[in-house]
Amino acid sequence: MSSIKDRVSGLDGRLVTAGSTLNHTFEVDVDRIEPDPDQARKSFPETNLRELAASLAEHGQLQPILVRRLEGHRGRWIIVAGERRWRAARVAGIKSLLAIEKSDAHDVASLVENLQRDDLNPIEEALGIKRLSARYGWSQRELAGKLGRSASDINGMLAVARLPENALATVLNSEQPIARNLLIEIARLPDEASRIQFLDEAVHGRLGIMQLRDYVATKSSGSLMGSKNSFDLPRSQTLVPRMTVKKLATVTRSIANMRKDELSKTTLDSLEELRNAISNVLGSG
Repeated sequence: MSSIKDRVSGLDGRLVTAGSTLNHTFEVDVDRIEPDPDQARKSFPETNLRELAASLAEHGQLQPILVRRLEGHRGRWIIVAGERRWRAARVAGIKSLLAIEKSDAHDVASLVENLQRDDLNPIEEALGIKRLSARYGWSQRELAGKLGRSASDINGMLAVARLPENALATVLNSEQPIARNLLIEIARLPDEASRIQFLDEAVHGRLGIMQLRDYVATKSSGSLMGSKNSFDLPRSQTLVPRMTVKKLATVTRSIANMRKDELSKTTLDSLEELRNAISNVLGSG
């Protein structure tokens, strides 16, 4: 018969010790949880929340949310990661959630969790990265290491974050999504007048990445900077895409072979953007 000492010793690998970096899950009332006002994600589409609420009701909570203590309010918590699950739980009428406390570098954890979901709006992403840079004084290389991104990608996001506040708000609230790489290239244009001008074209679905590159290349081969230090693109001018019939036929065949249930959300968003662009063109005739 094994001794008490032997039995206790055998539990070592199954218990979370005092020195462990892992925290236990605990149950917390939904009403005692608050969203973080500095959270990167600002958009929570109702359709997506209802779908997640239905999943929570049917399958239960499969992943704990991360929370930190609300200073000065005993028993109340701020969400670090998992605000969509918390919102969906309220829609589903769920009264409590499993949570894990995350007190150190909580803002980094929140942004990383959102970035890993792959559907964070690029404006939200850019402003989140800017906040981390300002709060911790990290260089672009340090930010890249913390977030698992390349330094050039961080550089592009910080360029986006430097766009005028009213321009950022326009893009964030636009029904016409702007591709991430297009937004970065607009943000890197040499002067503010051109950036604002091209953003206006983009939010109205009249500008694609290849059109922007063609225009910049054309200007670069001549005189990139005019007397007004801008590209001098008339606001009434619509940039016509340089796509041959052959390229259109190739794209059409590729889309025809797709199945909606096999596509990622990113691909579906891109197809939605394409549909909006086509509607704009055909509807203007």
